Amino acid sequence: MAIVYVFMTVFVLLCVIPIIHVLALSFSSAYMRVGLIPRGFRFYSYKMVFADSGFIAAFGMSLFVAAAGTAISLVVNFFAAYALSKPDLPFRRFFTIFFIVIMLFSGGIIPNFLWFKAIGIIDTPLVLLLPMAVQFYYIMLIATYFENIPQSVEDAARIDGANKMQLLWRIIVPMSVPIIITVGLYILVGYWNNYQLALYYLPTKVKYYPLSMFILNFINGSAINDYVGDIEKANHKHNIEAALIVLSMIPIILAYPFTLKYMAKGTSVGAVKE
Repeated sequence: MAIVYVFMTVFVLLCVIPIIHVLALSFSSAYMRVGLIPRGFRFYSYKMVFADSGFIAAFGMSLFVAAAGTAISLVVNFFAAYALSKPDLPFRRFFTIFFIVIMLFSGGIIPNFLWFKAIGIIDTPLVLLLPMAVQFYYIMLIATYFENIPQSVEDAARIDGANKMQLLWRIIVPMSVPIIITVGLYILVGYWNNYQLALYYLPTKVKYYPLSMFILNFINGSAINDYVGDIEKANHKHNIEAALIVLSMIPIILAYPFTLKYMAKGTSVGAVKE
């Protein structure tokens, strides 16, 4: 047991120390050797970030994509999982194998680009939402949770006169809140951190870039409009990068406290229920 505590302590420190360092760097002056405490404390980096309209637009786009994408993905994955959890579903084995194959073997960037172009979502916000809507790993997690709900619960609801939609929304959904919240958080983090979709499929629409893509562009030296020629801003480039990273973490950090009480139950989807 002592070894477990030591391992977990080291693991937590490895996760927390870089965050503290980035936070300290974001509040420090330029060219300071920063460890875990800010040096030359100032708010200059955050002032520069909030003064840039590109950051505000990217932050708003990320909020929209994360919220809308999570909602769409949860609904799609929820219905797919409910269907796959039923032993009497026609061609159930075929659909399961089909989803596993497409989960393991992707078509690749070029086929995806051609397909997205054919259906007209290239250079639109939809290309940030739809490609991640169906994720079979989460379908399997939710389906496993559904399989552990006693069949007698559904049978009793049908005897009481509940139709399929009433059974789903009044019985299954309330009983599945832990797995819905847990999977929803995972999906939310995935949408929030994703920049590949913008990088590959938004070649000309910079206004639709999410925050992750904005940060990538800034690190590459092309995000802040008046970056060139501003010596003080150029000197604080690494500090501004740190401020962007800190701000990008805040929404996810705020989401975690509301989900912690559900995550332990949600992640134990394979447990045997009495």
